[in-house]
Amino acid sequence: MKMKEKIGLCLAGGGVKGAAHIGAIKALEEEGIKFDYVGGTSSR
Repeated sequence: MKMKEKIGLCLAGGGVKGAAHIGAIKALEEEGIKFDYVGGTSSR
């Protein structure tokens, strides 16, 4: 039985980084990369 690989995305904290994450996630999704897990810290 072959299992599908899972992809996780880990985000860092900080106000400017939090805003940058939006663009990075959008670009990855446009390339067809989907995430199974998302984790991180506060963007404040």
